Amino acid sequence: MFTTTDALRPGTTRKETMRKIFGAGLILSAISAAPALAADLGSRSSYTPPANDFYSPTPASTWTGFYIGALGGYGGGRFNRGQGGLFGQTSGGLFGLTGGFQFQSGQFVGGIEADHIWANISNFRSQPGIVMSNARVENLFTARVRAGYAFDRLLAFATVGIAGGSIKTSLYDATLPVPAGGPLYTDHRWRNGWAAGLGLEYAITNNVSAKGEYLYVNLRSRSMFTGAYATQTGMDISMLRMGLNYRF
Repeated sequence: MFTTTDALRPGTTRKETMRKIFGAGLILSAISAAPALAADLGSRSSYTPPANDFYSPTPASTWTGFYIGALGGYGGGRFNRGQGGLFGQTSGGLFGLTGGFQFQSGQFVGGIEADHIWANISNFRSQPGIVMSNARVENLFTARVRAGYAFDRLLAFATVGIAGGSIKTSLYDATLPVPAGGPLYTDHRWRNGWAAGLGLEYAITNNVSAKGEYLYVNLRSRSMFTGAYATQTGMDISMLRMGLNYRF
């Protein structure tokens, strides 16, 4: 081993002396650092990253749960029996509130839904010189089952159930005397029936979804008016509706 005595040995040049001293310093530094380096390598080989360091994908949306929502749209109707032709075809806008519950098993989604709709599906019709008529669907209610197939955030569904509606009709005949203060014939009553439809719903977020659907409502026949215009007629209503739901 090189020592300071070697460096001072007669015949050794100053340049050689400095080179030997520098080399001895490097050897001593390596020897002193070896234990720390070995300990550091040992600790790195046994390192295990914590569980939250691993990537966790966002879970797929689920359709299970209660929901409430609002909807709007457009509808058209027609009386389907008797002297319903006097009123022609009705049409107009609608607005409603809805709520329900559904569950998801695999890609199948089933549930129940109810809604209440305020509507102005109406028509005023005049037959020159003889009859003027007015018909309006004012309220609609449906309670239905829904069944569908989920493509992750997109749900395609069919629905069927019971329905009811309030229809107001008025009939004037210019050839007959009209009682003071009102039309000659009026009818304003609730009618029961059934509903069926198809639609699509998309989950914008895990809580908010948007839907579009077609719904058909058939209201059963009931007696209307008396005398010359006594009749019995029902009503068919078709609606295109769009809405937003909030899922809990």
